[in-house]
Amino acid sequence: YRYWATLHHQLVPFFDSRAHQAYAGGEPPMRPVGDEEDWAGDYRYMLGEAFLVAPILEAGGARDVALPAGANWYDWWDEDAIPLDGGQTLPVDVAAWSRVPLYVREGAIVPLQDATEVTGLGTTASRSANPVLVYPGAVPSEFTIHEADDSAWQITVTPGPSSLTITLTRNPVPVYLRLCWNDGIQTIRLGGEPLDVISSRTALDQVDSGFAQATGEPWLWIKLPESTTPLELSLE
Repeated sequence: YRYWATLHHQLVPFFDSRAHQAYAGGEPPMRPVGDEEDWAGDYRYMLGEAFLVAPILEAGGARDVALPAGANWYDWWDEDAIPLDGGQTLPVDVAAWSRVPLYVREGAIVPLQDATEVTGLGTTASRSANPVLVYPGAVPSEFTIHEADDSAWQITVTPGPSSLTITLTRNPVPVYLRLCWNDGIQTIRLGGEPLDVISSRTALDQVDSGFAQATGEPWLWIKLPESTTPLELSLE
């Protein structure tokens, strides 16, 4: 319960931004997957364009999960972050009831708040900065983040043949980008200037900007300073 309650709180910027888009005529933040006549007994649903949730409703914790076609998906619980092809059906056997089947669409951008060690998405030292989860895909993606004062800023992720460009129109507080990235990094530039390589995720909390990635892990952490003007990152 603590994990899910904490994650729900951390997702407030994502939920709030999706609600703003719905009010403007976009898709509702939560919507069922599949045809209405087939939904009973399945009950998969999407949160925004980012998350696919497949509730466990039967004793024993087993069910089949059909991944929507047209995109790759990441198992939220897979620490290796191996992409799964959409259009396939996965047999799922939940060993722990705390691990509801949850998948993230490739291309998703998910802003968070107050991320700490409870969910593994931040640290106590980084609570004053906003994390953003980024799952780069083969095509550009973007997300508009709405603040409590009704202001907004945007993150755009644009892939290239051997690079990735991330632009932020502004960021009112320092930002941690957590990228799902397994391809290796030679250089990361911020506004054309190389970012410092930091020895660890913990050490990254102590500097104003830089990036860190533990050996063998798919998560690349990039820390960016507060900025009232646009920022452009280039990953090569």
